[in-house]
Amino acid sequence: AVFSAVVVTVSLGQMSLSDLLNLTTSSTDVITVSVNDASSAERDASDLSALGGKTAGTVTVSNDINISGTTAEVKAALVDTATKVVATTATVAISDNPSITNLNNIAAAAGVVTATLASANTADLLNLTTASTDVITVSVADTPSIANLNTIAGKTAGAVTATLAADSLSNLGALNTASTDVITVSVNDASAAERDASDL
Repeated sequence: AVFSAVVVTVSLGQMSLSDLLNLTTSSTDVITVSVNDASSAERDASDLSALGGKTAGTVTVSNDINISGTTAEVKAALVDTATKVVATTATVAISDNPSITNLNNIAAAAGVVTATLASANTADLLNLTTASTDVITVSVADTPSIANLNTIAGKTAGAVTATLAADSLSNLGALNTASTDVITVSVNDASAAERDASDL
């Protein structure tokens, strides 16, 4: 006799993550799931991806929980097709240094993301698509232009560290970075040039 696998298709009511992790369904079963853990509940990314891997259906996280884990763990929970859940309002804390590509993909799938990038060049950092509300700590490895530094700083609510080339006070006035950013500047206005103290 030839037996074919049976695919189970069902929608479950809202349940806690801990209860749903007791599922023993296959990744090919189409189980539609809603996780109703409370807002701000702390949850491991690895637990969410474990749940996502138990179904070919959609797993939706109803509330803005706090998700934490390494880049690989968070990516599995929110980005990778085979294991992801839908958690568009969740906050995310990444414990290691993600690549810019992985960070962009994670940020597109979640609410506010907190992460620290490894030091990177301006050209790479301009590829960030994070929001100004994401708390991304950034260190610029080369010497950005003022315009590019403003663009990078606008992609994060986190601290940006950079060193600008020497420039005139009038040009440096175009800086639009935050007071929490660590920007090293050098003013090269001519000797004996008259400048207002308020501009400095």
